[in-house]
Amino acid sequence: MVSTNRSSVTIDQLRDLAKIVKQERLLKGWNQDDLAKASGLGKAYISNIENAYVNPGRKPVTPSVAAINSLAKGLGIRASILTAALNDETDEIERIPDDDRAVLAGLRNAPEEIQRAVRGLVQPYMPEGEDIPVRDVNL
Repeated sequence: MVSTNRSSVTIDQLRDLAKIVKQERLLKGWNQDDLAKASGLGKAYISNIENAYVNPGRKPVTPSVAAINSLAKGLGIRASILTAALNDETDEIERIPDDDRAVLAGLRNAPEEIQRAVRGLVQPYMPEGEDIPVRDVNL
């Protein structure tokens, strides 16, 4: 279940969210316009999220659950990856090491049969009970 406690989100949590959104967007080779189109959110809103935008003298602007879901759908990732940042669970998420990002990004242009083969090779090493969503493989 996707949930956030919007009233208690800190600026550090917003910065964690900003980092994840930007990393995932750049992994796809997208600019903010591309993510805005894919998520249905405005480009200015995407920019505010990626910059951990805070209104001076006010509480931080925290994305709603609907916005988190839209971002996740647009990025092709699970919403729980984004909400983990807002719930102080980012240490529990294993991020992709930088040196592996280029290999994964290369899958974006690979033919479907190569993507299926990679999925088959990786599946035995996934934690028990987890499957590789097709959307995650099709970067």
